[in-house]
Amino acid sequence: MSWLAGENWRTEVFVNNGDIYCASAMFGVSVEKHGQNAHLRQRGKIAELALGYSGSVGALRFMGAD
Repeated sequence: MSWLAGENWRTEVFVNNGDIYCASAMFGVSVEKHGQNAHLRQRGKIAELALGYSGSVGALRFMGAD
């Protein structure tokens, strides 16, 4: 999906064995799975799964984003 969309920063996360949920948390802060701002990882996961796979506002709400 990242490659098709031309989103090189996302492809780099996968190439470097990073955590895409942390990388896509979208809060402008560092997010680490078991460290700094770890509570924001869940929001990154919701965004990644709901929006990255043809979801929309309804998918976000269903997955807990208010």
